Amino acid sequence: MFSLSVVFLMIGKPYDLSVDANDIKVANLQAYDVLNYELDSNLTHGKYRAEVVTRYRKYDELTKVSGEYIDDKGSLHTLSGDKGTIKGNVMRVDGNGHYRNVFENVDYKSKTIIYDKKALRSPTPFVLTQNADKVTGASANYNIDTKQLKAKKVKAWLQTKD
Repeated sequence: MFSLSVVFLMIGKPYDLSVDANDIKVANLQAYDVLNYELDSNLTHGKYRAEVVTRYRKYDELTKVSGEYIDDKGSLHTLSGDKGTIKGNVMRVDGNGHYRNVFENVDYKSKTIIYDKKALRSPTPFVLTQNADKVTGASANYNIDTKQLKAKKVKAWLQTKD
């Protein structure tokens, strides 16, 4: 039986595997239950959590991500989602994306949110609330500094003073 197996292996056609070198993702690091602080000598500016962080050469992938960031004006911003990707200073969350500016009482929800500390973008439908005002739409860009919203297919419910 052994000699028959060896003969079969010698005359059998070997498997051919073609791999595109540009399509290979090799993780440099993987960490679980991550808690990261952004701080300087005076203040803790941010606190970020993730169940899993996988670091690749050009970006990081996160699972069950949430973060808190205090800007230069003292405003607290929070961002969370099921999955996240960080490339440079841009963070993208997918699945149950939720952004809050606690000081301004702004609440922004969308399936996908792209955040870079100056603006939020959503290529997917969103709901934005501030106090009793509510805006929904198909996609949006929200400038955090100027508080301007540019959106498509908008519906709005605004509270007015009597």
